[in-house]
Amino acid sequence: MNPLAQREANAKRAITMLHKWWARRVGCVFRTMILSSLIPAEEWQRLDEEVRRSGIDAWTALYYRQHPKANPLIEKYLKDKVVLDPFMGGGTTIVEALRLGCKVIGVDVNPVAWFIVKKSVEPVDLAALDAAFERLKKEVAPDILRYYRTPCPHGDHEADVMYAFWVKKVQCTNCGRNTRLFSSFRLATKDGEDTVVCPYCYWVGQVGANRQSVVCPDCGREFHPKQGWAGGGRFTCEHCGHVDETVAWVCRTGRAPDYEMIALEYWCPQHGRGYKGVEEFDRELYRQACQEFEREKTNLPLPDFETESPPGYNTQQAIGQGLRHFTDLLNPRQLLGLGRLMQAIREIEDRAVRELMVVTLSDATNANNMLCKYNVAAAKLEPLFGHPVYWPPDQPVENNVWGTKYGRGPFSSYFDKTLRAVEWAQHPKEILTGGWVPMDDGAVTSLAGQPTAVISGASRAWLTARSSEDLSFLASKSVDAVITDLPYYGNVHYGEIADFFYVWLRAALKDEYPEFVAPVFPKEPEIEVNQAQDKDDADYRRSLRQVFQESHRVLKDEGPLVFTFHHEKPQAWGAVLEAVLEAGFNIKAVWTYFSEPQVGVGFSGGGIRFDTIIVCRTRGLDFGELEEMRYIERGKRASEYQVLLPQKRLDWLEHQLERGYDLSPLDRAHYLYALYKANRPLWAEIPRLYTRGLEEVTGALYRITRDRAYELISADIERLKEQGVLAL
Repeated sequence: MNPLAQREANAKRAITMLHKWWARRVGCVFRTMILSSLIPAEEWQRLDEEVRRSGIDAWTALYYRQHPKANPLIEKYLKDKVVLDPFMGGGTTIVEALRLGCKVIGVDVNPVAWFIVKKSVEPVDLAALDAAFERLKKEVAPDILRYYRTPCPHGDHEADVMYAFWVKKVQCTNCGRNTRLFSSFRLATKDGEDTVVCPYCYWVGQVGANRQSVVCPDCGREFHPKQGWAGGGRFTCEHCGHVDETVAWVCRTGRAPDYEMIALEYWCPQHGRGYKGVEEFDRELYRQACQEFEREKTNLPLPDFETESPPGYNTQQAIGQGLRHFTDLLNPRQLLGLGRLMQAIREIEDRAVRELMVVTLSDATNANNMLCKYNVAAAKLEPLFGHPVYWPPDQPVENNVWGTKYGRGPFSSYFDKTLRAVEWAQHPKEILTGGWVPMDDGAVTSLAGQPTAVISGASRAWLTARSSEDLSFLASKSVDAVITDLPYYGNVHYGEIADFFYVWLRAALKDEYPEFVAPVFPKEPEIEVNQAQDKDDADYRRSLRQVFQESHRVLKDEGPLVFTFHHEKPQAWGAVLEAVLEAGFNIKAVWTYFSEPQVGVGFSGGGIRFDTIIVCRTRGLDFGELEEMRYIERGKRASEYQVLLPQKRLDWLEHQLERGYDLSPLDRAHYLYALYKANRPLWAEIPRLYTRGLEEVTGALYRITRDRAYELISADIERLKEQGVLAL
């Protein structure tokens, strides 16, 4: 699977591009997890022995369904099996389980995730979807595009604006004059040349890359392309040299910085792409858009202008810059274009088409806001959520809302993504050496109104937006497998960043779906570590344990709990493994696989190159995979947790000692504790377990249990040390 995971990480499936969701797992991993969880190992072995005569292995045969024996096995062991994902996120488990013939129940506390997955699998008429886009192109696009025009610098005609470059502007506290927060004066770098803007007259031109100094040919003033007046949250007044901090300035003045348009990137059918300084024509056109917006805004279906960003770890990043409302994150021209689009979308009669268009517009806001930056080296816009943060730049870039021939992230491009995603859901393709292989296992299905319809077999899928800490809507022992990707402890605060999309979805859906009635997503049930939300490690452990306990209850006997997790902090691993064990699961196996590049995800654990799959069962399993677990157990040194070991693990540890296996200090501590729990004498066992690493074993024992066992074992150790039997 690993080579495929690497390829898919760099060429993602179209279905994953339907709408932005963070830290999506690659589909091939979850497809493999489902196949491996439900098809018995002996069947894999028999199939492998047979298909190797054909030059392939069992995984290839089952994954691509390329052998006559593959489909019967999938039909026998997967068809109509109920798979539960209690943290469905972007829906990878749901899509892959449906493709393999399973029935699915998907739960996520966030309505944005729920609605994305809902639209990923529900049927839609592709012709009707395309026709709706063509109507928008004919009826709405011209009203948007007329505000994205500029005189072409190469002739007496107009060109399309691709991007408008802006810079923040504040009033200096010291001298009272306006100063601009330029971080540099470079717009783009390509083919050994820098495109630069003069900060004094807004002339734009090309100079040799890495030029230290440039004299503007229009105004004659000198500037240094790579130097600016702002950076790292601080700025220097361009007039008096006074140094200040942006956040401090916002706190003192009670307002956000203003913006000033400085340059444009354009597309001309006659002369191609280019950059130009802003002219009075461009400023006047923008003023006209602002005036039009003021006249229309109360009639446009936009996010509520009074809805403030609730305080939080991520939202404070915007609030600190004076951006207190979600509508503050866009300028009036963007709000006008998006509002007109939403108005027309709401008039579409076909509900499935209308809702997919709403999802498309919501997704498009990611690249149509004033928190987008320009990638100088790649000469393109970077959407807001390349990282899961609100990161207001000093020099934002404004997109053309509808789009022109070139440019990244206009609505028209996002519709193309939507169309490809829907086509893939109906007619999936898988990566194989040499290209993509068409598959006939689509993921499209109608959704049930109640989970009982899935359990009874009347429907294939039920999705809900609620907490998985309470699965009372499912009967005990009604689920065949639980397969999921866990919340990332404190790495990604989904609720805070998803609110950006929530308010746009709410503008169209609040009258139809109770999930979107609240002004913003209520954060209380979200499972995370977030000091700004008063949620700590204990809260995460408690809530995760409750989800696992509910999963244990609804799982059939010997049903697997299989999940992925990615984190570098020992405390996060300690929390996860404690929750698993205290919920009554045993860990059967641990697998690692290639982790997709986290280039858009600001994980503190970004150095980890592999994700981990944890396979758990509800009872009686072999612990022969403990050696594979050891790297995780070593990683838990900084955490506090309790491990309750069954007799079977004690037997296994004894077997390893008899074979002369060199147990780790943590293994030795587990063994001592297991002996204690089994009421076995410890006196004779301690010397052979303490042949080395006395303090490491004692420390591990203390972390495993801080109860009477530790006191008794420690007392025995002290007596043996006094007798000279043990030495440090």
